[in-house]
Amino acid sequence: MSGKRSAWNGNQQPSLTELYKRSYELKCDMFHFF
Repeated sequence: MSGKRSAWNGNQQPSLTELYKRSYELKCDMFHFF
């Protein structure tokens, strides 16, 4: 899970695929949250 943490760090510029994956995971988390 260290990769996920570093991605959210903001130090490195995430690639488009990474951004897409993050947004997708965020959406899933939101759906699970509600």
